[in-house]
Parts: sequence; C-alpha cells; structure tokens
Amino acid sequence: MLSAAAGPAAALPDGPASGRMAAICGDCRVERFTQCGAQLKGPAFDEAGNLWMVSGRTGDIHKVTPDGRCTTVANSGGVPAALKFHQDGRLFGADLARGIFVLDLATGAISDYATEFGDKGFAGPYDLVFDALGGLYFTDAGTGRVRSSLLSPTGAVYHVSPEPAKKVRRLAGGLAFPSGLALDAAGRSLLVSESSAKRIFSIRLQSGPEAPLISSVVVQLQGKPTADGMAFDVEGNLYVAHAGAGEVLVLDADQLPVGAIALPAGAGQSPTGLAYHGGHLYVTEADENEVWRVRVTNPLVDHQKGADAGELVMADPIPGKITRSGIAVELDTVLTAPPTAKVTRNFPRAALVQLADAGDGSGKLYLADQNGVIWLIRNGVLAAEPFLDLREVRGPALITGGHQVGLRSFAFHPDFGRKGTPGHGRLYTATTESTISATGAVRLFEGPGSAALHDVLTEWRVDPGDADRVDPASRREILRAEQPARIHTIDLIAFNPAARPGEADYGKLYLGFGDGAYREGVPDPLRQAQDPSTPLGSILRIDPLASGDDAYRVPDDNPFLGRPGYLPETWAFGFKNPERFSWDSVTGKMLISDIGQEYVEEINLGLPGGNYGFGLREGTFALDPKDARRLSMLPADDAANGFIYPVAQYDHDEGDAVMGGFVYRGRAIPELQGQYVFGDLVRGRVFHVPVGELVQGRQAGIRELTLLDEGRETTLRQLVGNQQRVDLRFGTDGEGELYLLTKQDGAVRAVRPAGAGTARAKGLAEPGADGQLRR
Repeated sequence: MLSAAAGPAAALPDGPASGRMAAICGDCRVERFTQCGAQLKGPAFDEAGNLWMVSGRTGDIHKVTPDGRCTTVANSGGVPAALKFHQDGRLFGADLARGIFVLDLATGAISDYATEFGDKGFAGPYDLVFDALGGLYFTDAGTGRVRSSLLSPTGAVYHVSPEPAKKVRRLAGGLAFPSGLALDAAGRSLLVSESSAKRIFSIRLQSGPEAPLISSVVVQLQGKPTADGMAFDVEGNLYVAHAGAGEVLVLDADQLPVGAIALPAGAGQSPTGLAYHGGHLYVTEADENEVWRVRVTNPLVDHQKGADAGELVMADPIPGKITRSGIAVELDTVLTAPPTAKVTRNFPRAALVQLADAGDGSGKLYLADQNGVIWLIRNGVLAAEPFLDLREVRGPALITGGHQVGLRSFAFHPDFGRKGTPGHGRLYTATTESTISATGAVRLFEGPGSAALHDVLTEWRVDPGDADRVDPASRREILRAEQPARIHTIDLIAFNPAARPGEADYGKLYLGFGDGAYREGVPDPLRQAQDPSTPLGSILRIDPLASGDDAYRVPDDNPFLGRPGYLPETWAFGFKNPERFSWDSVTGKMLISDIGQEYVEEINLGLPGGNYGFGLREGTFALDPKDARRLSMLPADDAANGFIYPVAQYDHDEGDAVMGGFVYRGRAIPELQGQYVFGDLVRGRVFHVPVGELVQGRQAGIRELTLLDEGRETTLRQLVGNQQRVDLRFGTDGEGELYLLTKQDGAVRAVRPAGAGTARAKGLAEPGADGQLRR
C-alpha cells in the first residue's frame, strides 16, 4: 500500500491555451443534453448508447436514451455516487452508504458486491473503474464517522480482484476525500482526484495490482473549487470535473494542463461526473440536475452527426444493419509482443501494425511494432533480438508517439529468397522521420506549407552472415515526402504477391499516402487528394531497385507517365487515407480500404489511373468540399466526372474507421474460402464479403463474423479490455491463414475454425509462461 506523496505537479495554465484546446474540442461549445434527478453523479454508457447516472440525494438510478429521455430504473437504498459497466454488461455502482453494488438490468434488483475490508465496512465508496481483466478499483472518500479531510485524511483507494476470488486490497490510504477515478487505456496509470487536498495524483501500476506502486502528483489546484469525476477520451486526453468552478479541466495525453471547458452562463456550478462516448464528453451537474455535453475532436473516432445533420439529403446514408453471417471463428492468442521502449497511453504494450511472411517459403514470420521494431518469428518462437530495431539505427530521427507515425509498414522484395537476383535479401520500410534528418541525397516530394515531418522509404539488406537480422549498414534511402501534420501519413507499402516473374507488375512497389491533414468538418483541408501533382492522398507505384544514379525507377506502364500536371509515380489518387490494400492470389483483384471522414467507410477495387473522389465524394455520395457533414445524392450527370466508387461501404452507425484485410485462401476454415475479411479499426468488428461480389459499379453486402474465445462468444473490445478503441490490424502467414493484431494489448490472435479451442495451427504456436511461442 502507499500514501500519496506530494511531488512536482503541473500548474494550470493562466490562459485558455486556445491552440491546444481547439485541437481537442474546437470552439468547446457546450450544449444541454437532458435534465432529471436530484444531485446528479456518476454517468456511464451502455453498448446501446444509453446514459446511466445516479441521484445522490434520492438514491435513484436513471437511464437516459440517446435522444435525452430520462427514466428512473431503480433505487440503491443508499447514497449512490457513481456507475460503471463491467465488460460482461453488468452495471456496478459505488454507494457511500452500502458499498459496491450490482444492478440487475432485467429485474431492477440490486445486490451487494463488496462491502468491507478486513472486518470493517467501507466508509464511503465514491467512484469506480474496471481494468481489462475485470478487476475493480474504487475510491473510498472516508465520509463515515470521521470525515476525510486535510486534518483527518481517512480516504483510500481499493482494488477488488476479478471473480470468483474478489480479494480486496488497499492500494492507497491516508487520503483527503478521494473522489474521482480514471484508468488509462493501458491499464497502467490510475488517476485519483483528491478533493480536500485539491489535487490529482497518479498511481502507477507497474505490472498489475499486486506489484509495487508509484505515486506522483499530476495537478495541484488552487482556491476553493475541488476536483471530482474524471474521464479519458480515446486520444488519452484527461477531463476533470472542477466542482464549484462550473468548468471541466482538460489535460493532454502527456497529462499536462491545457485549459478548461466552461459550462454556459446560467448553468449550475457543480459538475460532478464525466463520461466520454461517441466523440462527446458528457457532464453531470448537481446544482441544476442537468447533463451537458461537448464535442471533442478525434481524427478517427469522432464521426457523430453534427448540429446541421438535418441539412443532409440522407441522415442515414446507408440504411439497414450489418448482420452476422452465421460463420463463427475461434480467436486463439498466440503471441503477446514485448513492450516497446516508449510506452504511451494509447499504445500500452506494443503498437502492432503488420504481420507477414517474406514469401520465400522459409516459414518465418515478421511482426512490426510502429514504435520502431520488426520482430522475427522462427519455428513458432519470437527471436530474442529484433530483426530490425529502428530505435537504435535511426535514434531521434524516427518520429513516434502517435496513431500514424513511426514505423508504418515493411515489404520484402518478391526476389528476397531468390539468390542471384537484384532483389535477393532486400526489404523496404516506410517510416516517419524528422525533417532535419534529410541529407538532400534523394528525391523530396514537397508538400503544402511547412513540413512537420517526412515520410521516408528505405531499402535494407539482411546481414550476409546472419539471415535472421538486417544489416544496419545496408540502409539506402530511396525517397522522402513532406508531411504537413502527424496524421494521414504514409502507411502501407506492398508488392503484388499475385504477380509472377516476367509480368509487368512483378517487383513494383505500391506506396499508400493519406491526405496529410485533418480538420473537423472540412474534407481534405489542404486540398491534396484531388491534386495529382502531390503524393498525398494517392497510391504511388515504383520499381524500388536502384537504376544507375537513380534511387528508383518509374515503371513504363504507370498510368500518368508523361502527363503534364501529374506525378509520374502516381498510380491512383483521390483518397483520404488508404491505410491498407491487398491482392487476391486467385482473382488478382486489388482491394483498397479508405478511411472516411464523417459518414462512410470504403472498400475499393484498385484500378490504375483511378480518381477515387475524396474531397468531393465520400462513399457513393457527393461531399460538400467546405463541410464534410453535408452529404447528398450524386448529381444526374455524375458519370462525366469519372470518379471510381467503392464496391462495399458502411456508415458510422456500424463503425468508425475501416481496416482492410485479405481474401482468405487458407485451408483451416473452408467456410471463409474466397471471402474478403476486413474490419473496423476502432470498434474491432470483423466483416467479410465474397470476393466474387466485389465488382465495379455494384455494392456488395457486408456480413459480420461471430468471434469466439474458447468456444464462448466474445468481441475484440472485451478481449483487449478497452471499450473505446481496439486498433485492429490483419496479418497472414505463408499458408494464407489469418491473424488479428490489436495495438491496445499488443496481442496476435490466430483465426481458427470454430470448435478448435486453443488447438495449434501451422504457422504460429501457443505462448508459454514467458510469452514466447511454443510448439
């Protein structure tokens, strides 16, 4: 156990830090959502989008529908202060009088869950949060016989281990009225607001609740108002209810104070609880018993319809729901990657982005962590040392620490395993690097305005004396492109594995670039996607092998070669963020996933010379180039524009950001043969559609796979322990079997046939106690 010790704490900014605040919540306009109850506290959302909260004065538990209708569901019989949903859907509450309780949503019955520590009852449970394993943390404000204060600090923080053990452990004691509680997405930092001490401190959970703890003060408040409820958004920004001040404090992902969001004039001054949901921060206020909300910015997740959604031609662009196909697959966790050197809140273990083989028949697999490491998996075992460690090779030149920076992808030359060929032993990486690291020796594609970083394509060779590692001295830079922001950067690079030696596409490298920027409500704010003279918002195609004095060669059959105003390297353009593309080994079809902005996610067929319309189109709809929230039907003369439209699409009722996958050609799951398997990056849903139905000019129906964990139905959100963001990627091995990668827990999960349980399959094996794969 520990007691919170005072230490260096960040001070609140004197001004609003307008630039940084604008990046988080735009104009930070607060709107009234609903009003009900008495002394509102403890908001929490269920999976259907209903808001649940408590009335501390009456003991009532309320349910508010997405349109703001409030009903009373139950009464705790005590003094409830907060609610949280368990991963299994049960609703838990903290009650100052009765302890921790569980509400049966079907019957309204309430039962006690944890009421005492040792032989003494809790003095006043106030807030609670669950970790990924179902363990429960809660604050005890110490409001029993001896009120917790600076003169008599009796408050504490407890942990209750998952069922059935339910072992109670005190993590921190001697606290002055601890109230709000928040656990970061990594499950490593527990933030506590200590009201009477007017501070927020962090408990660092080293490796689970039983390990030694480290405590440090994050923010020290001044004056009479105190801190209360807290919440993280999906970007790791922390929000703190500033009770008595009528505002919500905002800390960025580095836990540095940025500013405050003020409740409107005339509103109450006692914000108590916070909850983040669907791109909005919801605030319960105890004086006037109102719930307020403010839209907070997130480049991938914040797609909810804005206030002017009524101007849309179609409020629901793609009617109907994606339903399950009846195909179930078992997810078998075969690897948990080593933590990378730089652990951040959004990427708690390993920011896994790619799993692939080299196409050389060796059976080796390669796993990329965007923080700068490629791991080799040989004979089912993760190598002790990295195949390539860019942290060491590039040092500070490698830019990491965000969703779309760092090591973006890798690709092996199709001749990698063919001795005597120019491509033998060669591989390529796409990275984001500092502008000052440029030497001027290679082609630099200029971007709009000043450059925040460079996208860099690099060639490497394996060590002649050790084929299990890359020779750092072999590094050869091929090209660079200026990026105006740390978002929508270069992403996937890939060779067409369906091309055979002698064919025109053999040995040609494709490079996918995002449009380089994001602005709330404005599609393609820098107008790059519709500009064929820039690589941004495009897919390029080159021969990456050096040709004389040239670092690379432009293929003779590139569609825009010799055309004025077009980059000769450009193969297709008009994308927002073509983060993934792949080829079917049987049909040869190239499938491109393009992440949408406000409404529509796309799967496209790759066609040379195509303009995929972003900036003017989203999905099969016309897009207002000045307002992404205004979507309309296509004009009657649209064919004259020549845009290429998706062959499958879904809207943001179903997901937030599409993540492309692969056409399944493995043998383990016959039901998936010939199905294009892809998913939603944020929500972790896994979809499929027959590749034969992906035909230009038609819309294929999308179905969803049922996911199993040891035979029990589950979701990736449940498996990774993060209900807000999964960060899904797909991988394959040399046999065409599928794997799911999730950044939030650094896990690789093999996709097995239903009923396989945890049976091993060819390619990867199960992990041992040390996290290594064993056969």
